[in-house]
Amino acid sequence: MGVTKALGDMTPQQKLWNRKPDLKNLKVCGCVAYYHVPKVKQSNKLEMGAKPAVFLGIAESTLGYRLLDLETGNMMQQRSVHFREDVAVGAPE
Repeated sequence: MGVTKALGDMTPQQKLWNRKPDLKNLKVCGCVAYYHVPKVKQSNKLEMGAKPAVFLGIAESTLGYRLLDLETGNMMQQRSVHFREDVAVGAPE
């Protein structure tokens, strides 16, 4: 479904560049994400190298993602994140 009748079934990007937009980098908001914890900040070598968080969106001031830490409740911006888009916080299983 396009924006106007003039475009028909095309998006504005399809009309300008004659190809469909690339949507592979879009993520599901509210999904569970794991952010990397540097070895320097880990208290011991058995501590997990990643911590769980909720994906809130794209960071505005830096290149990365906005996350809500599930353990502390702090909002943060991280670059090295792995997403579990099949799992959402508060969603029934």
